[in-house]
Amino acid sequence: MSRADDLLLAYQDLDWDLFVDISDSIIKISDKDIDNELIKHASQFSYYSGLCDLAKKDVEQSSLRVTQFASETRKDYSIRCKAEGKKATAKDLDDYVFSHSTYIELSTTLNESMHKLNLLKSLVQAFIHRKDMLIQLSANGRAEKNIYS
Repeated sequence: MSRADDLLLAYQDLDWDLFVDISDSIIKISDKDIDNELIKHASQFSYYSGLCDLAKKDVEQSSLRVTQFASETRKDYSIRCKAEGKKATAKDLDDYVFSHSTYIELSTTLNESMHKLNLLKSLVQAFIHRKDMLIQLSANGRAEKNIYS
């Protein structure tokens, strides 16, 4: 399995437990090999930034589905009420849409997508903090070498 496949699988499976495991692995820094840690940091950061963008796309698509469903359902219900000689109020239309099982399913999918996006944003923030730690550790190492030179 390629690294890209592994990342997509991790994205699909992302939940709180996996988030904690990934967070723990992100903050681990080998102080004996700072140079290598600095070298691999950029690619790791870009992977999670890319997954964050993928999550944004999923949120936007889920949001579009919710909006489209709500609009179509409101319109259909309004037409049905009109055919029955009733006038549907905005509250009636909202109640009808919000109680529909498909709306609930689509909203749940949107919430799950938002949750993944927020977890990935947190992981990207962890990489930003990691970069700052790597810079500080690298500077400390250089300063220590100068003391003994």
